[in-house]
Amino acid sequence: MNGWRRKIRAWAAWAGMAAVLIAFPVFLHGAAAADGDAEAGSSAGSVEAASPDRTPASRTGTGVPGYTLEAAIRDAHRTSLPVEIARWEKAKWEGKEKEARWANWWPMMRLDAFFTFPVPEIALADRNDISSLTPGSQFGTFRLGDWGYLARARFEAAWPIYTFGKLQGAQDAAEAAAEAAGHYVDVVRLKVSLDVVQAYIGALAAHEGVGMAGDVAESLDSALGEIRESLDRGEDEYTDQDLFQLEYYRSQIETRRIQAVQDRAVAMRALRWLTGRETLEADQLDPRPFDQLPESLLTPLRYAGLAARSRPEIRALAAAARARKHLLEVQKAFRYPDFALTAVLQGAKSNAVTDVVNPFLRDDFNFFEGGAGLAMRYDLDIPLKEARIDAMEAEWMKAETELVLAKRAIELEVMMDAERASEYLDKLRANKRAMDFAKKWAASVEASRDVGVMDVKDTRDALIAYARSQAAWLGARYRYGVAYYKLHFSTTGGM
Repeated sequence: MNGWRRKIRAWAAWAGMAAVLIAFPVFLHGAAAADGDAEAGSSAGSVEAASPDRTPASRTGTGVPGYTLEAAIRDAHRTSLPVEIARWEKAKWEGKEKEARWANWWPMMRLDAFFTFPVPEIALADRNDISSLTPGSQFGTFRLGDWGYLARARFEAAWPIYTFGKLQGAQDAAEAAAEAAGHYVDVVRLKVSLDVVQAYIGALAAHEGVGMAGDVAESLDSALGEIRESLDRGEDEYTDQDLFQLEYYRSQIETRRIQAVQDRAVAMRALRWLTGRETLEADQLDPRPFDQLPESLLTPLRYAGLAARSRPEIRALAAAARARKHLLEVQKAFRYPDFALTAVLQGAKSNAVTDVVNPFLRDDFNFFEGGAGLAMRYDLDIPLKEARIDAMEAEWMKAETELVLAKRAIELEVMMDAERASEYLDKLRANKRAMDFAKKWAASVEASRDVGVMDVKDTRDALIAYARSQAAWLGARYRYGVAYYKLHFSTTGGM
């Protein structure tokens, strides 16, 4: 039990390593581009520009629920090695609990037996006359007489009557430790769930970004085609400079699309590794977790209250603290003796040694005896007992303090996550408004092209503005999605 927090920290480190694999390449660069690089149009993993008559969400998946986030989490829980290790740890403590429960009433029994051969002759010619030794039994001679065997056995049993709470305290401590182990499984499952969510949402965002980049490329290709045809006809409506500008932006969009494809590949690689589904593809993912994010959140204090009741870390540390308290009571009980009913049966038999019938002689080769009685045991290491009590009391107080610290840390963490999610939601709304206006601008440019009027600068600026607004929107949606699901899982523990 002393290693619970070390184990939790170890698995937290493992989850952090998995998060690096997931988060680093999938992080949508679009937010940075939207804040700074206006010329680049959009950024890797979130290049989002759809044609004016297409909504961005239509680019994600097939529109039919496929491999859901719930299924991904179930697969990850089933195939995760850290979860399996945690389950075996739980099984170990359940075994110790069973052992302590049996020890509370099952008698302590011990059986010793052995058989040896040969045994030299030790015999009497007259079993009632101890002076009638046979020649082979004479001491100081090299004659061993007729050899034989010796069989001996001893059975001891003790039934505890009263131990001043030692056995019950040990059972209670084992039950609390098994409970802590069960909550520790939930801790690992929660970390795996958050890793799956981050990979799943990242894959959906990158997949949608690939489609949006393709839509922008289509619009730019159409405009480039018109310019090339006009230049080939010798018309002076467009210049080579117009062509070069659009070619530049078209190349930038292609670069971002390639990066988005790479981000999607890395996210899917992480998702396959977590779920064990080696053939899973991005278009098989159910887009609903990304498309149906809530438009409002609870208050940070409300989320903190939910976390205080549902976080498995708190329950695990509380159970571990109870286990230490029970162990403290066990150590205090060692100040008092143990009482038990005891029984002994023992005997020996040898065919090489005469069974003497004299009751005043002790015959270790041929006998059978037994008895029962009331026994008391008390170790007189009183200073050592008091030192153990002090040490266990310190362990208990340490566990209680760590529980308080964990509650405060989780409360602070959840409140900060709630405030961050609220901030991302506000940014998502603002980016959605900006994208809607950019979409209308791009639609008006498309309408001008349909009637044969096209200004290269307006076309370029409209499409780039739409691409940038979609990049910012998709980046904000990704960050809000990850923040929301992290908040949701860390306060409810489920979908």
